[in-house]
Amino acid sequence: MLTAYKGRSFDTDKTDTKSWGRWVESAVRAHLPSMAEVLDYKVFHWRNHAKSDNKKEEVDFIISNDGEIIAIEVKSGRRGMNSGLKSFTGHFY
Repeated sequence: MLTAYKGRSFDTDKTDTKSWGRWVESAVRAHLPSMAEVLDYKVFHWRNHAKSDNKKEEVDFIISNDGEIIAIEVKSGRRGMNSGLKSFTGHFY
């Protein structure tokens, strides 16, 4: 989670897609666990450790509630879907 601001302006971070993506994911990472106890769900992260090549397959957040599983990949811009959601779905659905 981002814990210290490095002196850049909001406009600079908003237009820097990599930096903005970190901010958005950090905000979601703070929000989901903070609501988990209130709404009675569990939050996990998933990474495919069995992947043999260097491609990273992961899902940012997995929500588990009453046997229902929801996979969430946080994106803040126009980037395409990574292979993590497809891989996760292949493993568990």
